[in-house]
Amino acid sequence: MVALPCAAQQLTNDELSLTVNAQEGSYQLSLHDSQPVLRSRVAAQVDHQWLRSSDYPRHQASESTFEDDLGPGREVTVICSGLDGKPDLVYVLQLYKQRPYGTVQVKVQNSAGKEVTVQAIRSVEAMGEPILNLGGDQSADRVLSDSFSEDWPDLALYDLGGVSGGMHRGAGSQLIYNRESKQSLFLGALTSDRFLTLMHLKAEGMGAKTKIASYTVESTGTTEIQKEFDLKDSPADDQVELSLPVEPGEDIVSERLMFEAGPDYHNQLLAYGDAVRRLHHARVSSETPIGWWSWTVYYGAINEGEVLANGDWQAEHLKSLGYRYFQIDEGYQYARGEYTTPNATQFPDGLRFVGHHLIGEGLTFGVWTAPFEVTSRAWIYEHHKDWLVHNAKGDPIPIGDVWHQKTDVLYALDTTHPGAQEYMRDTYRTLVREWGVRFIKLDFMDTTAIEGYHYRPNTTALEAQRIGLQVIRDAVGEEVILDKDGSPMLNPVGLVDTGRISADTGHSFERTKNAASGIAARFYMQ
Repeated sequence: MVALPCAAQQLTNDELSLTVNAQEGSYQLSLHDSQPVLRSRVAAQVDHQWLRSSDYPRHQASESTFEDDLGPGREVTVICSGLDGKPDLVYVLQLYKQRPYGTVQVKVQNSAGKEVTVQAIRSVEAMGEPILNLGGDQSADRVLSDSFSEDWPDLALYDLGGVSGGMHRGAGSQLIYNRESKQSLFLGALTSDRFLTLMHLKAEGMGAKTKIASYTVESTGTTEIQKEFDLKDSPADDQVELSLPVEPGEDIVSERLMFEAGPDYHNQLLAYGDAVRRLHHARVSSETPIGWWSWTVYYGAINEGEVLANGDWQAEHLKSLGYRYFQIDEGYQYARGEYTTPNATQFPDGLRFVGHHLIGEGLTFGVWTAPFEVTSRAWIYEHHKDWLVHNAKGDPIPIGDVWHQKTDVLYALDTTHPGAQEYMRDTYRTLVREWGVRFIKLDFMDTTAIEGYHYRPNTTALEAQRIGLQVIRDAVGEEVILDKDGSPMLNPVGLVDTGRISADTGHSFERTKNAASGIAARFYMQ
């Protein structure tokens, strides 16, 4: 390892060049032997104040080698220190030797001698003019921003000046492509251990004068997104801002961000998908489950008679063609958050009877659940409100109501609570061991990914979700297929087997048209 304080250092591979200017605490991404694309500093919001790497009087850079699941490479670590009473910022830039990308990750290291709180950590805060340089006029840029889940916000490709309010916000990844130069820049989160990665690209001007005014990428909570959707009309007490304490001598780390640049946006997306699969040991199914599901035929009105009739017909006419899966969607359960209690009106003989009938026909039995939703009708809400995510006053946070009927209020299960974890184990073991379920759809994990107060202090929304998914995976075992449906895109990878990559289809051309853009944009997730 070579330590070169206050000096520039450079990493290169066949595609990219990274230059670290330790004197000002910045870094520059360039195409190999070509133009600079991005010049940036890093920052953190500490005690509601932004601290930037360029603010610090001392910077020290050291270079070393590394190797991980993606292969070997070289890295530069930059320590920014010397601000009185403030934590240090440490960022690590990596460039892979045999892959066309690099990464950046930022650490807030508390050397302040007192507790601090962290609200967000920025791995990119672009500097200079132009903010991004893709070799063509900025007005020719187009931006593809991934959405929080496959359902919302709507995923669309925009001209730089074509988005409402001028703000291109991406959740997890963002691709900027210049139609003149055919060059592109891709940034994508490689982890979601604690935070949601948000990209904010702000455009200003009109027509040929449109340009990028600012660009940041930060690790933060989910509240910014949720305030526009399920928490839109909620009181301020329920729109909990993420604020994580860091004790003296401790640190907190951002999510890891990948960057790619060059003339082939298609391969950039493929490389991102490959990297995620490798790092998270994605559970890639050997076969695609095909069969029948009840939702877009019966919606919540599915009943025992229709299930048995459709199951018998499928077993006789379609099973031999490979249509083996038979999934019952919402409507079979008493309430969301109470899945092992049947809807006695629609399923008088219960789901154990139905499941064993379908299995006897040679079909693979599947059911729908919303694993982290609990309604006001459910046993948990009536008896254990302490198992729910709550606000600072100790009140459970409402996140809407079932199908907007304004009668059955929804809440988020606190997956860190031992009682809630035992409920999940009992529920999913019953589905698998007693009913014979081998395919479980996990829905509405986007709506329940809210920041709040948990049994385990300082747990983030995405942490809580993975804790819950791990409990479910452990309960059902390795052979049961877990299918994500309605969730943040990166967070379930490695714990689930299959899942939607775009919005639900429906009984109209418009619904199918809306789903098409997500299928095309997220092709690399397949």
